[in-house]
Amino acid sequence: MGKKITIALRDVKQLAKKKRFFFSLGNGHGLHVTDTAATYEFNAITDRDACLHIILGQCGNAGFHPTVLEVGQ
Repeated sequence: MGKKITIALRDVKQLAKKKRFFFSLGNGHGLHVTDTAATYEFNAITDRDACLHIILGQCGNAGFHPTVLEVGQ
């Protein structure tokens, strides 16, 4: 079972679009968020690209600009 975490926008250093399994069909539904302490893996995100853009928008509004990787799209 998953757990809840809180990641401050100022601490987000990198966002990576990922597939849970390399050979999965489609574009994948995973997002990895790296902050100053660790990398967190979020899976089963139905609209991953929209989620990524929301996070990037909020970071940008706060003056932070994390790196975005498109790994295993």
